[in-house]
Amino acid sequence: MQWQINTTDNKVKIRGLLIILTLILVILSVWIKQPFIFMFAGMILLLIFLGLIYDRNIAKGLIIENPKRTLRLTEGEEATIEIVLKNKSFLPYFNGTFEMQTNQKVAGTNKEIAAERMRRISFRVPFVLKGKSSVKLAIPIKAMERGVTGVSNVGIVFPHLLNFEAIHLTYLQKYQTEIIIYPTPLPVHGMESFKQMTFGNQATLLSPFEDLLHPLGTRDYIPSDSFSRVHWKASAKRNKLQTKIYERNRNISWTIFVNISLTSQIGNRYTSGDLESIISKAAFLCQSITEQGYPFSIYINLKQYGNKPYHVELNQGNNQLKKVWEMLARVDGVTSNIMKMEEVLHQATTKMADSNLIVFVGEITSASELLIRKWNTQGKRCYFIAGSEESNTLQQIPK
Repeated sequence: MQWQINTTDNKVKIRGLLIILTLILVILSVWIKQPFIFMFAGMILLLIFLGLIYDRNIAKGLIIENPKRTLRLTEGEEATIEIVLKNKSFLPYFNGTFEMQTNQKVAGTNKEIAAERMRRISFRVPFVLKGKSSVKLAIPIKAMERGVTGVSNVGIVFPHLLNFEAIHLTYLQKYQTEIIIYPTPLPVHGMESFKQMTFGNQATLLSPFEDLLHPLGTRDYIPSDSFSRVHWKASAKRNKLQTKIYERNRNISWTIFVNISLTSQIGNRYTSGDLESIISKAAFLCQSITEQGYPFSIYINLKQYGNKPYHVELNQGNNQLKKVWEMLARVDGVTSNIMKMEEVLHQATTKMADSNLIVFVGEITSASELLIRKWNTQGKRCYFIAGSEESNTLQQIPK
């Protein structure tokens, strides 16, 4: 059964009083020999009997359609939640009210049916549902802020047909409508310079990126070369230092690291007060990279099952952007779920061999700087976002 029936104790008391009254009237009619009183007692008894039948059939055949669906909105966008009620029995439901609640991520645009109570948005929609019929209810909503909300506390209230007591039906199943509000992208200057780079895995003489898996040979060592790039065997053969040369290519792909936390002087981690700004910057980066046609992956220092960070694998296109924005919408910033950023970076190291552009959103911890220096020596280019909300700028981290 889809419904739990909740009624008041008054109905039981009234029914008991009517039964007692019926017995008194029957005895009185026999005592004074008045058939009219007996007929009146019979009518009361019939009313009790009909009430019992009605009570046993309440909610039988009453169905609420519950398909699994997701409404994806941006902040400020309006939409409509459609509720379909079906009545497969002959019993009508007059003067009914459909009830449900959401959190404050959305608001009702029709104030006649929506109200805020206890940090929840309650909706009450009147309806009439005749026997063997259906009704469709439209509930207009507006996305207020980034996040996710479901529909809860679904129920129906209507008056009893015979005694007019209020009957409350509580929906027992989970209502499978989810509303996702995407973050609003916050522009970051500097991303436009990457539009001029050619996409693809192509060898080139002018690319700033080197493929460390494809060595081309060696050349004479110069003082500006990193000592880690010295080819020792070639140096021994030629009796002078030789530097490794790698093939340059334009296989451009991004890895984005989002740090939603701050670290205190004693090492405690807590959710950043700029959480929404951090999420919005990350949303813009993903949008810009998608528009430029490059693949990207993203990591957020929030725990999932198995002590793994929120992560979307390397891919590209609008489906990738939708997947990432949905993940960003679900970030709640619960401090107990925050991971150390260096743990996230170490877990990502084995998966990001193909990425040569790395960008950090949020605080860069001192422990993370060791890995950044390592990636710089591997030919990767690391960036961070500098400036205020009005002038966010993508800047390269010096080698």
